Amino acid sequence: MKSLKRAIKILEALAEEGENGVGITQLSKQLNLPKSTIHQILSVFKSTRFVEQNPEDRKYRLGLRIFELGNVVQSQLQLRKIAHPYLYELSRKTNETTYLVVLEGGRIVYVDCVESTARLRAHPVFGIKVPLHCTSLGKAIMAFLPEEKIDQVIQEEGLERFTENTITNPEVLKRELKEVRKRGYAIDNMEHEEGIRCVGAPIRNHRGEAFSAISVSGPSQRFSLSRIEVMAKLVIEAAKEISKKMGYREG
Repeated sequence: MKSLKRAIKILEALAEEGENGVGITQLSKQLNLPKSTIHQILSVFKSTRFVEQNPEDRKYRLGLRIFELGNVVQSQLQLRKIAHPYLYELSRKTNETTYLVVLEGGRIVYVDCVESTARLRAHPVFGIKVPLHCTSLGKAIMAFLPEEKIDQVIQEEGLERFTENTITNPEVLKRELKEVRKRGYAIDNMEHEEGIRCVGAPIRNHRGEAFSAISVSGPSQRFSLSRIEVMAKLVIEAAKEISKKMGYREG
């Protein structure tokens, strides 16, 4: 914990200096830390692109990785602002719980939710990470990833079984993803939680990448397969509108 706090202090000091950069000696005096400790921490940050070093004056400044992470945060804030009215409207039309997720590594993270007013409903979730293969949201994104990325996710994350309906066979999953690409939406048929069905559709960014998804979820008693088709049209329409506002242009 002490090392982590020291590392954060170094990043904050680099942020204050901006483009001017700062050397190890100055950081040592400013933070009252040994030069060896600062050098060790900066070496790790440099190898992971969190900091960069000017080869001429040997000073350190924040690196591209910090900029990339900042863009991710900004993008998520923008996405939530754009998507929330659509989540609300979807929930109002269906009286079911609606979700928004973003892709993070080989999993999805729940970043927004509008809860149903029905007594029996899907529960709201925020901030949790879930595998891609077992939810409509995850499969909606996964279906539009490059084939090599799909293989990588399967290899690194595995296909954990959550219910009797969870797809745990890679070939079966790939056939399912092919169907998702054809129809434009994915179904979670009680694959992550018993008694909960969901329908999800992908959201694309200005580069056409599926990086997010929205869904409608509810108890299987109300979520008949015929009702899913009606839900799917509403979810796809909302996802397309959000994608447009995120800069995506079809064709």
